[in-house]
Parts: sequence; C-alpha cells; structure tokens
Amino acid sequence: CTWDNMLPGEINPSFWLFFLALHHLNPAERAIGRLGAAHDCLLRTTNWQHLRRLVPQSIEVVAPPLHHPAPFLLGKRWCYVKCEACMQAFHRYILAPEWNERRFTRWMSQAAIASFEKGLNTPARLFGHGANHAMHALKIEALTRDLRGAGPVRVLDFGCGYGQFLSMCSLFGFDAIGVDRSTAKRENGVVPILSDIADVRHLTFHALTLFEVLEHLDEPMPVLEALASLVLPGGILVLETPDCDGVTGIETLQAYRKIDPLEHINGFTPAARKKTGNTSACIAT
Repeated sequence: CTWDNMLPGEINPSFWLFFLALHHLNPAERAIGRLGAAHDCLLRTTNWQHLRRLVPQSIEVVAPPLHHPAPFLLGKRWCYVKCEACMQAFHRYILAPEWNERRFTRWMSQAAIASFEKGLNTPARLFGHGANHAMHALKIEALTRDLRGAGPVRVLDFGCGYGQFLSMCSLFGFDAIGVDRSTAKRENGVVPILSDIADVRHLTFHALTLFEVLEHLDEPMPVLEALASLVLPGGILVLETPDCDGVTGIETLQAYRKIDPLEHINGFTPAARKKTGNTSACIAT
C-alpha cells in the first residue's frame, strides 16, 4: 500500500519528517528493502533479522520547518504482514538503524514532540495517566512483597519517556530507574533518565516495566531477554501495548494509531503479548 490514503493531521512528526528527508534524496537513495518470501518463525522470534531495512546514505539532510506531511508521503510504501508460523504481525518496511538514530536524536526534538502533543494532553487525559501510574505502582508493590521482604521495590522502566511513572514510584518509596532512547525526553525528563541498558547491567530489579514500548522495537525479543537477565528470580514483568486484535491494515484513524508504520512497527494482540512476555523468562502480568 502507499501513503496516498493516509489520514492527514494524525501523522507522528518524526514519521513525516523522515519521509520529508527522503523527498530530498535522489531515487537511488530512496531504496526500500523487501521482505524475503520465506517466513522463518525462529528468526522472527529470536532476532527478527529477516526484516530488510531501509538503506541510508552517508549524507546530511536538513529538514525544513513544519509542513503538512501529505505531499511528502504520497507514493511511499507500507505493508502490514503476519508470520504464518508464529502469527506475529509487523510492518514489512522499517528504518535502518542509522535512520532510527537520527530520528531519536535529531528529528524527535522537544519542539516537534510538543507540537504533536498540543491539544492531546487534556486534564482528563493527564488524570488518567496519573491514575494508571499509581495503580501500577500499587500492584507492583503488592506482587513483590515476598521477593523483597521489608526492602524497597527496585523497578526498571524501559522506554520510560519523560519519567512520569518513575516520579510516581519515587513517591511510594521505590528505587526506580528509567531508560529511554529519546534525547529530547532524557533532557526534559522529570527525573534523571539513562540512555542504554548497558548503564544498568550491574543492577538487579524486582520488577521490569515496558509501557507501550514493544511495538516500537526492531527486535523485541533480544531486548526483552537482555532486560530479563536483570530481574531477580520470581520478579515480575509488566507489558503494555496497543491491542491490535482484529487490525489488518490502516483503514481507520483508530487502526492508524495502533499500527503507525514508523512508530508502531509491531502489532500485538493480548495473546501475542502474553506469549512474548512468557518467552522472556519473567512472569508476565
């Protein structure tokens, strides 16, 4: 499919900035990889390397100021597929690592994020987020009592964003640490935030949380396996993803929000999420 029928005004700024940058490349530099015909479930569930990536070039691209994204998206391809063996759904075309790094460090600026979220953060939405953070903190405290005894809960929030959940955890006396790849979110976080799993490899945790993170990852299983090694035996894993049950393509605004082809490259159903969590050697909740 192409982006010709994409819903304007709902495009994540980092997504259309990427295609805006491609608009300035020559045709040879717009090459898009294709998924091979074979569906290798083992590869898909261990390292997901059978996804061919967009091939970036060693050039500098300066994105113009904000524009309506539609002109830059027309004709660009997306394809949402499912592995027939493991039934995991995902986007066939994804960014190469170099382009992803550019997206996280340069295009997803604080100004771009603020522009995208303008009008979304209503008092009701913010209250809902705060209530969910408190609910998760209370559940984690209860579920880890036998494991930690009288000590504080040690929790790692991977993909923590600006750190709001970490801030809530601190109010409950947790030792809470967050990791996020976004430069803008780390620099503007409400608490100190680390940039990489390597920064916490010497630590262990009672609980690991990933709130709406798995759908963004090129290779979810290796990341989960690395994180699971930091969780104490009997620890818990909290996974939250958009519910993509019944979603087969981008036909509505609701479907777009669940499988945005740049941001949400993996589509998880409740069953797929549970299977992923159990495979990671933690207790999925």
